[in-house]
Amino acid sequence: MGRIRIILIVLLVGALFNISVAWGIQIWGVQSLPPMFNPIKSPKHLYDNSKLMPLSPYEIAAWSRVARHDWPDKPARIEVQNSAGSCITHMVSYGYDRRIPESDIGSYTVISIETFNAHIIERGWPFQSLAMDYRTETGPLPFYEDCSGLSVADRYLPIRVLWSGFIINTLLYSTVLLILVKTPGVMKRQLRQKRGLCITCKYDLSGAKHEACPECGHSIRLNRLIK
Repeated sequence: MGRIRIILIVLLVGALFNISVAWGIQIWGVQSLPPMFNPIKSPKHLYDNSKLMPLSPYEIAAWSRVARHDWPDKPARIEVQNSAGSCITHMVSYGYDRRIPESDIGSYTVISIETFNAHIIERGWPFQSLAMDYRTETGPLPFYEDCSGLSVADRYLPIRVLWSGFIINTLLYSTVLLILVKTPGVMKRQLRQKRGLCITCKYDLSGAKHEACPECGHSIRLNRLIK
């Protein structure tokens, strides 16, 4: 039970550290408006799906999950930015042109277009482990903004778990933590063993013919097996 408890504690600490890393990347990765969103500066993947290539099932599913029910059924443009600890997918679609009635001043018609923006923001290192969705709608209707992240002060933090990345990161951090915790003890026992001391109580075992340490009862045979 003792070892199981230690493993569970180490995994818990690894998971908390995993969340802290993802949130830290989100906090320090925010540069400018819109709030809580790191804009795409140099997208590596950019296309108009109506001209170049069809959308992949993943992209269609992502749009369907993020878009509101009254938005178009697919995006018209997708931009993806990948960097260390971050992946931001920006999807945009456009509503139908809407003619506004002629004004009393002139005989012209104003054409306005609604723009639907959906951002999928994924954070974490070395793999993305937490994500959030950020949606905006602009046009003739009032501006709409919504985010699925956790609102803290003037920022949003991702809380949707990306299980594959979350599990891998947690195991990685937990392993590193376990190594850091265990290494000093292993080195100490090795040093005592080389000096001919009991690895448990440091009793001098030089020339000892007993099977166990006379001081603490630790097995001398086991003491010799530890390297």
